[in-house]
Amino acid sequence: MDAADATRTTAWTAEEEFTIAQAETCRQALLERLSACQEGEPFGTLDLGAVKRIDTAAVQVILALRRTLANGGQALRVHPASAAVHDALGLYGLVGLLGEAA
Repeated sequence: MDAADATRTTAWTAEEEFTIAQAETCRQALLERLSACQEGEPFGTLDLGAVKRIDTAAVQVILALRRTLANGGQALRVHPASAAVHDALGLYGLVGLLGEAA
């Protein structure tokens, strides 16, 4: 797998609801994915395209993941991102998290 393929690998796919009820399960899945990555292996992307409902707890999970990835020299990639995700991140001034791929 080349570097371009690795960054397109989906690390985690959200369902329609990404709220406090799913935040811990999501966090655990993302931690498992992080620990499964070999040293130097890209984390992959978050697929938030199906999200219709997102809350502050989900945004906090995304921010924590971004910080963890940055500490390891990687960038958070989100693709695709639904309108609900754009709206929620926009409320916090965080639409820039979505990058160019969103």
